[in-house]
Amino acid sequence: MPTIEVKKAYLDRCLKSIKEAGVGIEEALSSVKAEIKGEDADYYKIDVADTNRPDLFTAEGIVKELQGIYRKEKFDYSFLNQKPSHRIEVLDSVREIRPFVGAFLVKGLTVDEDSLDSLIKMQEKLCETLGRKRRRVAIGVYEASAIKFPVRYGAFGPKSYRFVPLGLDDEMDLKDILKKHPKGIEYGHLLKDFSKYPLLLDANDEVLSLPPIINSKKMGEVKIGSNYLFVEATGLDQRAVTLALNIISFCLSFRGGTIERCESVYPYSTPFGENQVTPMQMNKALRIDMKEPKRILGVEIGWEDAAEKLMRLGYEIHGRGENFQVIAPYYRSDCMHQYDIIEDIAIVKGYNSFAPLPLTDFTMGSLSREQEEMDNIRDILVGMGFQEIISNILVSRAELYERMRQEQEAVEIENVMTESYSILRNWLIPGLVKVESNSSQIEYPHRIFEVGEVVLKEDEPRAELRLACLMSGREINFTDVHRTLESLLETLSLPYKLQAAPDHSFIGSFIEGRFGTVEVNGKEIGIIGELHPEVLYNWSIKMPASALEITLPSNLSCLIRDGVL
Repeated sequence: MPTIEVKKAYLDRCLKSIKEAGVGIEEALSSVKAEIKGEDADYYKIDVADTNRPDLFTAEGIVKELQGIYRKEKFDYSFLNQKPSHRIEVLDSVREIRPFVGAFLVKGLTVDEDSLDSLIKMQEKLCETLGRKRRRVAIGVYEASAIKFPVRYGAFGPKSYRFVPLGLDDEMDLKDILKKHPKGIEYGHLLKDFSKYPLLLDANDEVLSLPPIINSKKMGEVKIGSNYLFVEATGLDQRAVTLALNIISFCLSFRGGTIERCESVYPYSTPFGENQVTPMQMNKALRIDMKEPKRILGVEIGWEDAAEKLMRLGYEIHGRGENFQVIAPYYRSDCMHQYDIIEDIAIVKGYNSFAPLPLTDFTMGSLSREQEEMDNIRDILVGMGFQEIISNILVSRAELYERMRQEQEAVEIENVMTESYSILRNWLIPGLVKVESNSSQIEYPHRIFEVGEVVLKEDEPRAELRLACLMSGREINFTDVHRTLESLLETLSLPYKLQAAPDHSFIGSFIEGRFGTVEVNGKEIGIIGELHPEVLYNWSIKMPASALEITLPSNLSCLIRDGVL
């Protein structure tokens, strides 16, 4: 979950009326699924649990939402209906490199220390989460008074332009920036496969930035006292680029700025057409049938009451009566069904306002047969000296692929907020390896296991229950993990065979010649082997490690007894 830093003075000042009404900051934050995880003299550190709401990754987003929940708030997004005041001309050369760009300008907001601090933190957090560490979206902010429009966005040769990047005093060409500038070293991999690099240039051919790496010091340095800003975003996902601009424009508007829209003109087709104006409303109207809020919330609520609560959160209301339509605020992307709207009605109404209902049915709970079988396996492994771990089914691409020397396909989350939880695991061993990498201070040997689900990418994604074990220590080798497998399957009365598998899809994670498959009645149910030294190096594991993983049918004992396995 994202953690953001918010200045205490700003949050306390904005929520003063809420506190005076007897609602503490902790209670208020719980309404937006957030909590204070730490603080110092100047900042609150706030964890935001709702990763579907990147607008809440900003101080302004949290304040605006709380003001809407606890008091009536006015919303003015009339600038969404205004014609664009400036233009970005996109060149065909960026089509295969970084194809999408959008922007807007802000007038009437004089940048002070507080707003500059918020703007920098907002930019960094959105690039890290929504932008997937700048790969999906990168954001730049500039002093607009020095920019001559229209701005051009295209790709150019590595030595075609020279400029002084932020943080340095000497001119560098594009290639040198990627090799020598700290941000070039950190993010240069995003452009390493291309012979040309994207640039934003103004009408005087002045470089604004080399996205997604660094701004120009001359054109892209915002200072205290600036009162006319140009904000742009580039990326690989046009919807994410637009959402980032929507969120930032909302935040700067909330602080008192006047938003001026920009038009991006493309020489190629895009999901939003060849002429896109930003910021823009991307949300579609959703129909609310008032029977559903009444049924789900268990209370009588009229459409006037429901509409009033939604308007406090910035919704547009169209129509009246038992069936009406709503459009979510333009800076939100999480409203896909009327049940999302009903949740917001409940939040504004206040969960504490709902009266609890008495129990009407009494039943005896018990473990399912499958769970009893899993617990039996757990007891066997604990008896062998193993400790159980529980890891997330959502992992990062690096953990599942790169560090494990794998190139397999897995199910990925489409609109992910953070790279750390972007893909569904298709095997358990990487989770064990991750735990092992953090356990070097614990006395060896290590024996850990996990029983959990993986998701396989087939015609339709399919979940499968598996068991994985890992052993690590100075003297640990294939024989040790083989004995564990033998003891486990013998206890389960399950005959098996080991087969060499030099062409197996998982062979890259293991030492050649010390890897095999586990078969029962000619059917492969798992893998076993010694982890490759490069895998150990990637995870900073200092001792040899061996692992096994087998599929566990949910009705394991029945299959064994009936001779299916």
